[in-house]
Amino acid sequence: MVTFPEQAEPPWGAAGKWHVDGAAYQHHVDSKESGLLLIFLFSDIGPGEGGTALSAGSHKWIARLLQKNEPRGMKGGAVSYQARQFRRREVVEVNGKAGDVMLVHPFLLHARSKNLGQKGVESVRIMCNPNVRLHHRMNLNRDDEDYSPVEQAIVDALEGPEQLK
Repeated sequence: MVTFPEQAEPPWGAAGKWHVDGAAYQHHVDSKESGLLLIFLFSDIGPGEGGTALSAGSHKWIARLLQKNEPRGMKGGAVSYQARQFRRREVVEVNGKAGDVMLVHPFLLHARSKNLGQKGVESVRIMCNPNVRLHHRMNLNRDDEDYSPVEQAIVDALEGPEQLK
């Protein structure tokens, strides 16, 4: 993704549609297709310079939405459409140096943001946000409760493993 300066008016905020990645597959609360979202920065990105906008805590809402739609799951476009109804209480911008990589929960709503950079071509920002697939579906009902961080966030959002059975 490339963001260009001088094409948006302040204040900083989301410029694209809020979404979760994966329009091409059926989403489930334990999908192997959504293991982790990586955000690679190929440019330094400071405040207001077009870093990916993240909706803090939205992974909880998405986990509950997906759980409610089991066992059939939801198409990616439907998840993102429903997600736009979610009220974003706190929006944060990804900032960092070229070479930084952010590890983000795959259910976290995100969007392209305004690049308010003022340095012309020096304010062009380059990044990519690939979605990492797992080899197997997540196990959200472990006997030993040895969850991965992504699984633990889902279990916590659903108020404990007993809610998943």
